[in-house]
Amino acid sequence: MLPEDITAWLAKNTSSPATSNRYKAVFSLIFREAIRNRKVSFNPARLVSPARERNERIRWLQHDERARLLRVVGKHYPEHLPELIISLRSGMRLSEQYGLKWKDIDFRGQGQIHLSDTKNGTSRSIPMAKDVRTCFEALKKARNGDAVFNFKAPGDWWDDVRKKAEIEDYVWHCNRHTFCTVLSEKGVALKVIQKLAGHKTIAMTARYAKATDTALSDAVALL
Repeated sequence: MLPEDITAWLAKNTSSPATSNRYKAVFSLIFREAIRNRKVSFNPARLVSPARERNERIRWLQHDERARLLRVVGKHYPEHLPELIISLRSGMRLSEQYGLKWKDIDFRGQGQIHLSDTKNGTSRSIPMAKDVRTCFEALKKARNGDAVFNFKAPGDWWDDVRKKAEIEDYVWHCNRHTFCTVLSEKGVALKVIQKLAGHKTIAMTARYAKATDTALSDAVALL
């Protein structure tokens, strides 16, 4: 296999720069293992240029948008209100949230959400906010079976809600951005946000830090 073969495969089978780069990393890992086992002598993936990821803009809900969104869901789709609150107040990835089993929910004490199957391949636990615990308790009473949710992702109702609430350029994953941004605005340490969100590096978390004039003045005042 040549570098251009990998480039052509990535162009045909991936739809975003981030996905392309993840697959490139997989190709590279495969060839490194093949070299280590003396199956090949060259890693062509090393010569494939990474796709440029555009992570500069992070979309999150402003306070008025959040109020509108919750109001619209409560009015038109109240059965989906718990899952939206859980998303906004836990910072879970979509796959993490909709893959939850009741064995992952620990109601003892404050309550914990235990995630073992994450994007980074590492486990983490998220303490429950009071409203998140209330939502899980309501879902537990209303549903049977091992799965917390009876579906794998938000359906057509989510598109209708965003339209009615007049919220543009916002997808379900942005709830995670909102979670991290709100914590940052409240002065939570980046290392804590990193652990709660399950970011692999602190650089990913640092995107949510807002160096406002007030924050800078407050920092200098500490001296």
